[in-house]
Parts: sequence; C-alpha cells; structure tokens
Amino acid sequence: MPPNNSGRIGSGWFLLEENVLNFAVGLNNVYSGPTGAGIYGPAESGQTGNLIFDWPTYGIAAPLDGVGGGIIYAGGYFLSPEQVEQVRAGLWYVSVTLPDGEIRGQICPLWPESDCDGDGVPNKADLCPNTPPGETVDATGCSIAQLVRCYGPWKDHKEYVKAVKEQAFRFWKEGRLTVAERNAIVKRAENSTCGEPAPLPGLPRL
Repeated sequence: MPPNNSGRIGSGWFLLEENVLNFAVGLNNVYSGPTGAGIYGPAESGQTGNLIFDWPTYGIAAPLDGVGGGIIYAGGYFLSPEQVEQVRAGLWYVSVTLPDGEIRGQICPLWPESDCDGDGVPNKADLCPNTPPGETVDATGCSIAQLVRCYGPWKDHKEYVKAVKEQAFRFWKEGRLTVAERNAIVKRAENSTCGEPAPLPGLPRL
C-alpha cells in the first residue's frame, strides 16, 4: 500500500488449528534482498495494520531443473482468542518489502462467502479462485486469460486468437468491458505467441 509496479510474485498457505497458526510463504525467483517481512493487522484488504509477527529470517529453495526456487518463510504461532477471531475474520495480511516494491497478500479464510482473490465473486461461486488482481471476470469468477490459456489445446495461433475474441466479445456484450478494452485484449492476443507449440521444460515462455 499504495499499489506498485513490482513484478514480484508470492504465494503461501496458512492452517489454523484451534489456537495454533502454521504457515509457509514463498517468493518465486527471489533469492535475496527483503528489507522486512511479517504478518500485519487487523486490517481489511486495502488498509494498513500494525506488525503482529516479525519474520527476520528466511530460507532458500533451490530451483528444480532450472525452474522455480526462491525465498521461503515458514513457522507457527500460538494465538490469543482475540487473534484467532481476527484471523477467522480475514483481518491479517502478509507484507514483504523488497528494494523494488512491496509484496502483500491478505490471509483469507476459505469460507464459502469469502472472496479470497478479490474479484467480486464469492468462493462458493468462483470457478477460478486465483484470479490476478485487477482482472475483469465473468459471473463464474474467471478472466479471459484463465478461460483461454496461452498454452491450451490450440491447433495454432489463429485458433487461440479466435477463442480470445469470442470471450472478449462475450464480456463486452455482458457489459464487463468497454469497446476499447475489448479491442486491446484482442490486439494483445494477435501480437502474442500463444497457440504455438509450448516451450520445452526449463525454457522461458515469452
């Protein structure tokens, strides 16, 4: 907070059993440099809270076959009754500060009525539960990029572009996209390499 243009990506899990909270959080393809990390709250998504648990150290996961790897934070805490209620209410978040920006993620309880990816569709109706922030989704919680994956079962690039165009026009007709947004999505698909044969394992995808 506020949002930044960092390209860093993190993921993790939290397990609350009675008053014990265990966790593991990883930063993909990051091997050094965090200047601060920890659990903060209580705060809703988009708000800021106080530091609750500091993470002064981290582990390193080596890449496997040249893919993945990065920094890992892991551990567990005994929580007070008040802290348990805050976690169950989704009022805690993780923040890791790097030189090129902050990675932040809300610790969202997997209740059916929660919206853990923040796309406006509750978990119970969300068929794509990990939609990236800011993506436009349909009634099932899926973005066009999730419905039409770059390396899907396409015969060629032309078939991929056709599928993107169909979804973009559907989103537009449903009032989810403007004409300019629709056309920009189709243009990006046309300029991409999606639909072509997937790269060999270990090679980057353009």
